[in-house]
Amino acid sequence: MTESLRLNTGVPKYIQISHWLTEMVLKGRFAVHEKLPSESKLSDLFHVNRNTVRQAISDLVTKGLVQKKNGVGSFVTARAISPTSATRPSGRSVLRASASLTAPEKR
Repeated sequence: MTESLRLNTGVPKYIQISHWLTEMVLKGRFAVHEKLPSESKLSDLFHVNRNTVRQAISDLVTKGLVQKKNGVGSFVTARAISPTSATRPSGRSVLRASASLTAPEKR
């Protein structure tokens, strides 16, 4: 099986891979606590350098969707499939939204 990346979209390859992995988790392809394919297998699957895959997995670790265990692999966290994890606003978006509100006029 080979997955293809869209090269002309301007979206970096590692983000496309990160989105693909997230989608596979949400669809149930990878269960909670299940080990993801190795960096080597993913780089073969997408025909990219292993560093690109490493960056995609690091993106998921930062988002709390994956946990890395040195020398063992990367595993899906329970947070990855919680109903609120995909819809929870980030702190920045909450701050941006609150900053755009104006104070009520005083009479």
